[in-house]
Amino acid sequence: MFARAYDLVALTWPLILCGLFIICAIFAPALAARSGKLKIQVAGFIFDQGIPASMVRIIFIVIAALLFVLPGFRDYSVFFPERLALTAFFDNAGIERYVETLAKSDLVRLNIAPDWKSKKQEYFAKLNLDLSKYNLRFRFSEFPGQTYSKGEVKFRTKMIDKWGAQLYRIVEANGSLLHTTQLPGAQSVVIKSEFQLVETDGVIIDASWSDVYLRHGILIRPEFKQIIRISPTQEFYYGSLIAATRVDVFPYVNISKTLYLLRDQQGKNVPIGYAFYSQL
Repeated sequence: MFARAYDLVALTWPLILCGLFIICAIFAPALAARSGKLKIQVAGFIFDQGIPASMVRIIFIVIAALLFVLPGFRDYSVFFPERLALTAFFDNAGIERYVETLAKSDLVRLNIAPDWKSKKQEYFAKLNLDLSKYNLRFRFSEFPGQTYSKGEVKFRTKMIDKWGAQLYRIVEANGSLLHTTQLPGAQSVVIKSEFQLVETDGVIIDASWSDVYLRHGILIRPEFKQIIRISPTQEFYYGSLIAATRVDVFPYVNISKTLYLLRDQQGKNVPIGYAFYSQL
């Protein structure tokens, strides 16, 4: 969870006040004077006539309702850190564990290929072959613990003005990774890659009220161009990947693990890795 203490207060105060006004509405008759009316004091002046307790109850209910719907209109982008550290892995067991935690609606959106394991193998075999053409000794491995990556990502969004909806645009997303692998009978080999946001429909984050109140967030799917840095002046482009990430916004802020997906020729998505985030 990435929310700071004062962020939690800023995120939850509408619901706290909502609850208080609901309590006031329930006990409005008990707060009324014997005449059945509540006296209102404004700037030191007491209005003797007061207003009926039933009317006060209605006012409290309306205020509580406004406070309840307020989270559906808020700009949550200001609560997220713009720079995060990440660690990525490529083993099948970790991918399966992550997929099992996803809701059915998220799985439908991901559209994962049923034969993703064999296609993932083909992807790494081709990638390793291309690396050998550049005389790079690095080889990506699917076996747990043999290949992992560490780096950081810069991610910035901006809310798009739209009444009654959570609509954002990813305005900046990029980063770099140091990939480490252990070759048989050799020391660890390291290469560096960079990734840059691709302008697709994934840059638009469109969340409904149900995403905020019931699902507490949304699954975002931006696409990134992947580049392996061979030298300061030479780079090797190896396709683009979708970074499917669950973003929770209410009542707390959190960025969950990312599932990296490759789109196959049939339009299905092939999981090839996953990543954890931490604050820098």
